[in-house]
Amino acid sequence: MSNLSRVITSRFQPLTGTFSGWRMVLVSALVVYAAAPGMTYGTTAFVDPLTSELGISRSLFSSAYAFATIASAIVLLLIGRYFDRWGSRRLMTAAIVGLGIGVLWLSFSAGPIGVFIGFAITRTFGQGIMPLASRILIPHWFLRHRGRAYSAIGIAGTMSIATLPPVHEWLITQVGWRALWRIDALVLIVALAPFVWWRVRDLPEDIGQQQDGRTTLDDARPVFSDANVGTTLAAARRTYAFWALVAASLVPMGIITGLSLYQVGIYEDLGYPSSLAGLTFTIESVSMFAATLWIGARLDRINLRFPLLASQVLMLAAMIVLITGSSLWIGLLYAILRGAATGIALITADVAWASWYGRQHLGSIRGFAAAVGVFISALGPLPLGLAIDRFDSYTPAILSMMLLP
Repeated sequence: MSNLSRVITSRFQPLTGTFSGWRMVLVSALVVYAAAPGMTYGTTAFVDPLTSELGISRSLFSSAYAFATIASAIVLLLIGRYFDRWGSRRLMTAAIVGLGIGVLWLSFSAGPIGVFIGFAITRTFGQGIMPLASRILIPHWFLRHRGRAYSAIGIAGTMSIATLPPVHEWLITQVGWRALWRIDALVLIVALAPFVWWRVRDLPEDIGQQQDGRTTLDDARPVFSDANVGTTLAAARRTYAFWALVAASLVPMGIITGLSLYQVGIYEDLGYPSSLAGLTFTIESVSMFAATLWIGARLDRINLRFPLLASQVLMLAAMIVLITGSSLWIGLLYAILRGAATGIALITADVAWASWYGRQHLGSIRGFAAAVGVFISALGPLPLGLAIDRFDSYTPAILSMMLLP
């Protein structure tokens, strides 16, 4: 490049002189990682000490948690239309503060009503808005490399699943569950929220950049921006593809939520070694990590229908393997298939929403889909609970759930 070209190029760059998109990916990945207190896996370590100290039965706790999740879905559905108006920077920051307030509330809870309110807050911000705002940010910064960018988000979620539950378990034994939730609140509100507000920008155009770091000198044609291109939520909901993509995203979510919640009981019912229940989450995390890394590098070059189809096949195969064996190796194969199915489904759906419906109304579209997803995750355990009560076995529910993929 000639000296004149370098001078001209510099005029189109922001003050940082580098493309900021990958910085947005890192911040978004950090937010997804830190959303654990609002996720089921981030709550597991608190269940026993909380219910024991407050004298809450498991059935009452499960009901409060399920209704809190449904309440968060309703809130998410109502505010989904504002995602495009407020932008990811405001939403991420507000959601981090909201999650911090929720866990702080839980640390002072003294009964089931307080627990319900606390979980409604943490599920709304931690499971709903924080990861969604992070995922909405990525397509604004990437067009040709969305698959790679989203794979980083998926890896962050996988690392959160693999590392935070055991850390929480250990810290609870050291400082207690109330103090740990207060520590979580302090980290979220005092450290993470200001950092996100400082580092995140909603659009590359806001700071003189283009998607993928392109410049006007990349070629002789004008730089295309799809910031104002996209389908409205109302128009999207009238398409078959919208509901097909919703279903392809939610089927693994609903199934995994149910199977994970009753995992210990399912293994006992089917004759698997009792030690396998805890190991499954570790193996599943490794499988999700590998699948996310592998598919993320390829999504920008293949038809998205094929990995969506593959994720359903893998989920079906996982359930078939689960009920046809009872050995350690069969259980490990089940965990591998389950992790791969989940990883491929989530990352592919992330890329598909922006690729099929554009950026302009992406927030309202994904907000609606996420609200449906949270609602489905609350209902996921229902067939398994009914099956064990009525048939004294989880197998009928698993057989019926095979129809979904």
